[in-house]
Order: sequence, then C-alpha cells, then structure tokens
Amino acid sequence: MKVFTLNSCGVQARLHLYPWLLAGCLGAASCISPRPSDLDFRGEPAVVLKTVNISNTVVPFYAAFAHHAWIELRESGSGNWTLLEINSGVQIKTIGDDLALANERWSTPVRVLASWHGDEAARLIPLLLEATRDEIDANEELSPDPSEQARRKYWARTYSTPYPYHPWRLDYESWPGPNSNTFVANLLRAVPGMGAELDHNSVGKDWVEGLRLGRTDDGLGVEVDATFLGAAIGLYQGLELHMIGLTAGVSFWPPSLKIPFLPRLGVHPGWVRARW
Repeated sequence: MKVFTLNSCGVQARLHLYPWLLAGCLGAASCISPRPSDLDFRGEPAVVLKTVNISNTVVPFYAAFAHHAWIELRESGSGNWTLLEINSGVQIKTIGDDLALANERWSTPVRVLASWHGDEAARLIPLLLEATRDEIDANEELSPDPSEQARRKYWARTYSTPYPYHPWRLDYESWPGPNSNTFVANLLRAVPGMGAELDHNSVGKDWVEGLRLGRTDDGLGVEVDATFLGAAIGLYQGLELHMIGLTAGVSFWPPSLKIPFLPRLGVHPGWVRARW
C-alpha cells in the first residue's frame, strides 16, 4: 500500500506540473518569433509585416506594452527595400538590407508577423503602394480650410528630405488613434489576400471615426467598431473585444490568448504566416 500511495502521489505531482509546463511552452512560443534575418527570400520579390514594442522610445504611459507596426517590400529579388509606415507622417522610404534584415529597432527585438513571397508578393506590392497613395490623398482632403491645407504643404516640404515624406492626419493621436497602427491596419483591409493581423497590443489598429462594419485585418472575418468599443470574429483573429484601444480575445489559428498589456500567450503568428 505504501508503494502504491507513493506512486500515486508521484503521478499526481507530475499531473500538477503539466499545466505549468504547457503554460511555459506557450509563453515561450509567444515571446519568440522568426527574426527578419531568418526569413527565406530565395531571391524573390517580398513583402514583410513587422512589429516592435515601443517601450524604449519617448512615448506616453502605455509604451511598456504598446506595439508599432510597419510594412517593408522589395519588388525584385535583390536590391533595396521600400518601407511604408507612419512616423510623424507617411514615410515611403528606401532602405537597404542592413535595415530590412535588422533584428532590432530602437534596441528592441523586431517580430515578423507575416511575409509574402514570389508571385504573391509581386501581386501585392502595387496594391499596397496604391493603398498608401489613397491614404495620403484621402487625408489631404480632410479640411477645406486654406490655412490648414497650406500647413500640410509646408509640412510635406519641410520633411521631404532625405526621403519622401507625406502628411497624414492632423488629428493624429497616439491613443486611442488614429496613429501608425491605424494606417497599417487600413492597408491590410484595403488589399485583398493579405490575410494577416497586427499584434493585439497595437493600440489604434481598430480605431474608426464613427462606426465601421466590415472585414477584419486578416480579411477572413467581420468586425464592428466604434471609436471606443467594438468586436470581431475571424478565422485568424478568432474572437476579439475592442475597448478604448485595447484588445482582448482568443485566436483560433494559431491558437493563443490575447490579454491587454501582456504578450500573446500561445503560438506567435509569425511561425505560421512567414516563410523562414
């Protein structure tokens, strides 16, 4: 009986450890993702969706958890890349491999959320550039006030060197938006077939002025959003609740749990949506 009792206790002890081991594995998988230098480009055109935690930048209180997203693309299998992001305005910036393959930005690890290659990337690139131009053009018409239009033109001239720079929204707000993540999310929604989502801590990704009913970022679901409240259901994004710029939910694929302020608990999407 003593042997049986001891063995039973041992089995129970091991069973109690399994949930903790599983949680540890999921936590590790969520904190690790393919690095830019790990991607397999094979000398083909490429589009890469990236994100980075902005805790090392001079930003408001939520920097400890908030993410900043951007897109890089290369039209041929070699040569320079084009970076698309909001950084004081719309940057359409030419960069080399040294920046495109860098595993850190602002002294923080860069995470790859998704990548597209070959013919698929070649199809997406002109659509992304067109969607970027549409974002610029649409926001040039935000105000009929001549003085505000003059301010926009001055802003564009002032920051036009050393790379193309275009004014975006004069109502830019770090929280709850519109901000850099709003811009990238708009591109994902505007271009069919991208099938990707931003990190759930990308404040501003679901920002909308008024009310929006439409496709999710990944294009495989539906969402309804107002400025401070919304919800979404999609194949990749799973079930989400959006509250004052924050996201909580459960992802179906890859399986994970999204809790505001915390890293994604589960499998990082880069492992299944990037070629590495």
